[in-house]
Amino acid sequence: MIELIQILNYRCLRYVNLPLKRFHVLIGANASGKSTFLDAIQFLSNIINNGIDEAVKSRGTSFDELTFAGNGNDIEFAIEAKIPENINSNPDFNKIRYELRIGKHKETEENCIKEERVILLKKGYQINHDDKNDSSLFPYEPAPPSTLLIKKYAKGIYRRVVTKNPEGNDNFYIEESGKSGWLPSFKLGNKKSALANLPEDVTKFPAATWLKGFLQNGIRMIILNSQLMRKPSPPGLGTFFRTDGSNLPWVIENLKKSKEKYNQWVEHLKILLPDIDDILIIEREEDKHKYLKIRYKNGIAVPGWLLSDGTLRVLALTIIAYLKDIQGVFLIEEPENGIHPLAIECVYQSLSSVYNAQVFLASHSPVILSLVKPAELLCFSKTVNGITDIINGSEHPKLKDWQGDPNLSVLFAAGILS
Repeated sequence: MIELIQILNYRCLRYVNLPLKRFHVLIGANASGKSTFLDAIQFLSNIINNGIDEAVKSRGTSFDELTFAGNGNDIEFAIEAKIPENINSNPDFNKIRYELRIGKHKETEENCIKEERVILLKKGYQINHDDKNDSSLFPYEPAPPSTLLIKKYAKGIYRRVVTKNPEGNDNFYIEESGKSGWLPSFKLGNKKSALANLPEDVTKFPAATWLKGFLQNGIRMIILNSQLMRKPSPPGLGTFFRTDGSNLPWVIENLKKSKEKYNQWVEHLKILLPDIDDILIIEREEDKHKYLKIRYKNGIAVPGWLLSDGTLRVLALTIIAYLKDIQGVFLIEEPENGIHPLAIECVYQSLSSVYNAQVFLASHSPVILSLVKPAELLCFSKTVNGITDIINGSEHPKLKDWQGDPNLSVLFAAGILS
């Protein structure tokens, strides 16, 4: 789980320094920066997976377009995450910090990775990230630091694992306490991420290997495709939930192996669709494709290609909470689209209960806002200079004395929260 994210000079996010929890609902006016925030998280994953050029190209025609007000300066990211106990071979350190600085090469103007670091942080140590000068102001423009990369730590509270410096050297250091050592320095070049090219050795780099896998495979933007979900799903798509929903029949069939979890999911769906009796998975003999049918208590069974977009979306968004192999970070924009207001509560209850993963959803739904707690909110607003400020709902100046009335959806609709 990402416990802290810092962003410098990325589009409207001139400077973000934000602690995070397991579940957040992003609210704010249109063009307030919600999509940019979600994209910043995915941008990190794209750089690790596809390289700097492809990550930039998929977002704009030039690097400058990705910078605040097109200033062309370097972009920086930093995240801190708790190291899972089952992979931590160094109990003195329970957090891992990843820092990345990207920009244009000073001579060739090419996109490049300028600096990169993976650092273990000692248990109980807290870096002072509090720079909000006046919590009574929102939106607010904090002065951005010159860099997010921490140059000096107090002695004994950190252990560096991966470093990439502007000169092009990439270094990897053994994680385990009581052992010192490093691998020979590499020169991967300024196009390649050092973390992405971490040597495949979980004995020397257990936490860094976990972080690499987390950024490569664990950050997932859910964009459901109703057309694909209606079609019979071909073999080979696997049983791990695909973000477009195209393998939903295979996911449901796999969930049925855990009878208790499957029954819990169906009972949850009955809150919305009380006439549901069961969900059937049918295999076509001629090509082994699978499709779903909803069987109702009156005996009628409706195949997936006859179900509404809303029903398909509800199935896909609610099942996530019941899958045992779900982990990482899910990014979801406007889950309420195409879903009846009465069904949105059912979706919210599921997404807010994905305990093995982190969920960020951007929403304008009054139903969701009527259910969410202030501490689960991330409120977005832009200053007159076009700078996005983000504040946790529990720290919002208009919610500090809020006692539950009026409803948060009323406050949002009135523009009080943004």
